[in-house]
Amino acid sequence: MSKRTYMLKNVLEAARDRISYLFDEFETISVSVSGGKDSCVLFHLAYEEAKKRRRKIECYFLDEEAIYESTVGIIQDQMQLDLVTAKWFQLPIRASNATSWSNCFLDCFSPDREPLHGWQDIAIKEMPGHPDRFYKFHDWYPTTMSQSTAMLIGLRSAESLNRYRAVIKNPGYKKINWSTKTKVKHVAKFYPLYDWGFDDIWRYIYDQYVEYSCIYDYQHMKAYSIKDMRISSLLHEMSFKSLVDLPEFEPDTFQRLSDLVPGVKTARIYAKEATMYKTNKLPHGYESWMAYRDWLLENLPNPELQRIYREKFKEHINDNPTAQQQVRMMLINDWENTAITIDQTKQIKRQEKVNQWINDI
Repeated sequence: MSKRTYMLKNVLEAARDRISYLFDEFETISVSVSGGKDSCVLFHLAYEEAKKRRRKIECYFLDEEAIYESTVGIIQDQMQLDLVTAKWFQLPIRASNATSWSNCFLDCFSPDREPLHGWQDIAIKEMPGHPDRFYKFHDWYPTTMSQSTAMLIGLRSAESLNRYRAVIKNPGYKKINWSTKTKVKHVAKFYPLYDWGFDDIWRYIYDQYVEYSCIYDYQHMKAYSIKDMRISSLLHEMSFKSLVDLPEFEPDTFQRLSDLVPGVKTARIYAKEATMYKTNKLPHGYESWMAYRDWLLENLPNPELQRIYREKFKEHINDNPTAQQQVRMMLINDWENTAITIDQTKQIKRQEKVNQWINDI
């Protein structure tokens, strides 16, 4: 892990300097927005710099369809500003669905039905050669850019060590430790807010009167923890627990989503319970987590997922602590390891000691 270096400036000053530097270095500034608090702050900072220079910025949003109506309103307001080039994508991609074992994806913007929140007039609805999976979009999108482009992303390392490592482990443009490379030489990704904390984000929103989603206010009133206050796809592995309160926050969105996606009504009941989607306790009838894992794997209704998990699990140590994490992966359809990273350091060390003991005998 890289050693942290503390600067003689606060995070706001550092972020403004970083964004100013990117305007100097790149012909195009493209800001990724999601309607969440971090991207709202990042967009506001970038737009303030754009106004100083009278330069346009791109505002790009990959619509996952299963989102809050409040998110749609935030994105609409950002896209209509004078110095913004709108890049709203409503493409027929497949987004992951953590609520159902049989329907592991939502086929977003299928041409044979009306979208959950309707079609946007400004949206890009067709793109030759677009990816058929959500997670490939961010690799594919840079290939559409024809000039030097800085892609700004509101990722903050304070949210998890995995995010911190993802930002700094492979410095990208000119060895900057808050950037990463893309597969396109003239495009790089940057994380100007990577060293901001939760308090920094909310202080900026308060001081600068930044528009943000009212869902955060609802979540605060329901005593959500800071880490659980998320505005993203309602079906994603990291945020499907939001379905529990969706009927209260946005009843129309819940009704349309539950009619469209299998598993939503079940997740609304059980997403925050100790059973169904969690591995806090081994269910009755199984002598070990390994036995429960094997039963789940054998009875998954999706043959392709069975194959993927079997291949993944071949690389893991076969013991109970690992099996418990593998069960969690299957329960929330996290076959991409988005929410769960299986750390086998302790298991490997223990296995090495056992092997050494056996050899000594």
